[in-house]
Amino acid sequence: MHVVPQDFELERQLEFVEATIARLERQRDEIFEQQRKLIQPGWISRWRRRYFHAAERFRSPGEQYELWPWGVMLVVPATCAAPVLIVAHLISDSMLIGLVAFAVAAGLAGLTCAALLFFPNPGRLAAHRKEEAAEQETSASIERALQATTENLRKYVVERDALRAAAKARRTQLLRRDWRALRGQDWVDYLAEMLLALGAVVQLQRKSAESGIDLIAEFGPHRVAIQANTSERTIPDTAVRAVVAAQKQRQCHAAAIITNARFHPSAARLATAQRCLLIGADEFERFALGEIRL
Repeated sequence: MHVVPQDFELERQLEFVEATIARLERQRDEIFEQQRKLIQPGWISRWRRRYFHAAERFRSPGEQYELWPWGVMLVVPATCAAPVLIVAHLISDSMLIGLVAFAVAAGLAGLTCAALLFFPNPGRLAAHRKEEAAEQETSASIERALQATTENLRKYVVERDALRAAAKARRTQLLRRDWRALRGQDWVDYLAEMLLALGAVVQLQRKSAESGIDLIAEFGPHRVAIQANTSERTIPDTAVRAVVAAQKQRQCHAAAIITNARFHPSAARLATAQRCLLIGADEFERFALGEIRL
């Protein structure tokens, strides 16, 4: 018989919320990476962008003054080279050296002005403006996506904390019972209730000496064969053999013995070899609080 938690949605919601948080964290990291690449382009892209901005500002008066390019090519080189002529003449006390320095400075200034005025051509500069506008729109879109993701992540973190607190409160309430004194079917029923509180779908198995297990707990696709043992003496290794055999027979992924007693050392050794989880009186509270998972 299958038993499903009465408030089944609590644990399932918690699983959904935790999966959503993990997905949103990955999404946030991807958005951060996109934003970083957009904000911090390569040095070539940065210098090209700066050059295009300088060229755009340098040409802007030409929209009002038709002769602006020619005036710049005539005035700026001479203006920039004149101080060079004076300094070179004063240092060398030679007019020839001063004229050579003037010519070199004027040529460099003229090349710089020509580049800013004519390279790139107006069509390429307009295309650059469109590209930059598209980048700004992309940046704004990324920022909006980041804000939305961060807000959703914050909301789900708050919901996860509330669900965890509610689930822990349920298990803590179950632990207040005198579970150490339970025997037989009372322990099986109590353990089933605890497994439900841990979010499992529980199958109650028909009680028999040969079955080896009392419960099957399903955590999603993961099936665990469980023996609920309440022996007043230490649990022997025969119990481990029985539950491992039942695990294989019932096609479960794992086997466990959960008891409010303790285990014989030989049972612990065999369980380690057979990969069977043993939860005794000393470990049960940690299991109930979710610190030990099946």
